[in-house]
Amino acid sequence: MRKKAVIYCRVSSEKQVRGGNGLKRQEKRCCDYAIFNKWNVVAVFHDEGISGGLVDRPGIQKLLDFLDRSEENIIVLVDDINRWARDVSAHFALKRAIETAGGELHSTTMKFENSPEGHFIETIMAAGAELERNKNKRQVKHRMKSRLELGYWVFDSPPGYVYKKHPIHGKILVKDEPAASILKEALEGFSNNRFISQTDVKGFLDSKGFRARSRSKAVHLETVKRFLVQPLYSGVIIYEKWGIPVRSGKHEPIISQETYDKIQDKLKGKVKAFRKDLNEDFPLRGFILCTGCDCAMTASWSRSRNGEKHPYYRCKTKACKFGNKSVQRKRLETAFSKLLQQVTPQKQILDLLGVIALDVYNQKFEAHRTSLSVKENEVNNIQNQIKKLVEKLTKTDSESVAKAIESSIEEKEHDKQKLLKELAQKKNHDYNFETALEKVTNFISQPHNMWANGNLEQKQKVQKLVFLEPLTYGKETGFGTAKKALPFAYFNENVKTKSHLVEVTGVEPVSEKALN
Repeated sequence: MRKKAVIYCRVSSEKQVRGGNGLKRQEKRCCDYAIFNKWNVVAVFHDEGISGGLVDRPGIQKLLDFLDRSEENIIVLVDDINRWARDVSAHFALKRAIETAGGELHSTTMKFENSPEGHFIETIMAAGAELERNKNKRQVKHRMKSRLELGYWVFDSPPGYVYKKHPIHGKILVKDEPAASILKEALEGFSNNRFISQTDVKGFLDSKGFRARSRSKAVHLETVKRFLVQPLYSGVIIYEKWGIPVRSGKHEPIISQETYDKIQDKLKGKVKAFRKDLNEDFPLRGFILCTGCDCAMTASWSRSRNGEKHPYYRCKTKACKFGNKSVQRKRLETAFSKLLQQVTPQKQILDLLGVIALDVYNQKFEAHRTSLSVKENEVNNIQNQIKKLVEKLTKTDSESVAKAIESSIEEKEHDKQKLLKELAQKKNHDYNFETALEKVTNFISQPHNMWANGNLEQKQKVQKLVFLEPLTYGKETGFGTAKKALPFAYFNENVKTKSHLVEVTGVEPVSEKALN
């Protein structure tokens, strides 16, 4: 009966992956070698764009799973030893994993012998592959460092930029629109206090549908912080890890150096903060933008000739087309209060919201139970794998194989304990959905009352929860179009159209009018 074999191939660069030649050549040589030895190739496993210095690889994991499911010993065939691993410790760790799973490693270019001399030669060959990898790594680093010193970025392109080939500069960063313009507005807004906090910047980016990466979802606060401190956006290159000081970059900046410096001063607390008592007097400060220049309005008290103090919101932007405009606090906050009153929902909507929320909660709860079940199955599978390894351990006479099996048992036991800990955390996660829903409903039903009677923190929460971004205001035109968050946007639309809500069966008894 012919022996069964599987083939493993690996390439380390994306260029090799796209070309496909490296993988194809390896697979062809392995197939020819298997035919010569009359082995039956039953599967082929690839790792594409993965370093040979890594042990944990997707293709290797699939290979090990395949060997674990097999009831007979299978030959694992690789081309050159440097395709298997380019690190001595990685080479022997992977080899032990193969043997533990019931496989037998073979190469088209060398023979593995289970003897002191064979182990010595194998170590030398693995060390040679590691040396070659480290030399290549050093050469690449030198080339990258030279490019950095010339003012060219050489690492992953940050959001807002993409790499393009230039006939003179070679590979260079260029603006990626519309992401670059959105990021420019966000960074400049933070520097001039249109956006007071990093959370405000996050809210703006979310409202624009900005994504840090193509596969990412909403922007995280930590990502916002990286945007704010990224010197590349101001057109400079710096990489202290390799001793590259600040130098002018060849790429086009997204923001000016002045804007970048303002952002850093603000992050470090060097910019004078708003006085707490002044904020309490003017809760809309920083949230209202002047319609003439789109900059955040400030606020202050003015003293009249008779000594009386009067509160005003002001636009102090010199370049504003409306000039230095002041608006009485009462006038602006009354207009804002009326705007909030327009988003008061009808009872039917709130009832419908409760029904929908309960349905979503039930779906999430069911998904939570499914997740628990999946993890419990994972624990059981690992326990079964440990049991099989223990059985193999009792049957082997090889000391090296026994050590490899014991190491694998220890790793799987660690994975099992980790899963058990996650299970315990999920099972202990307890909260009252009805209480949470009641709080949300209370807020949605009366945002105006909460803003009118709440403290400064509550007022600011209402502003940010009801509106997706700061509001524009003009003394003559009033508030511009407000982008409201759901479900407030729906409430407002319903008020505008004066449409009648269709009553939902199951929320309240169907009215006589609805039946006719």
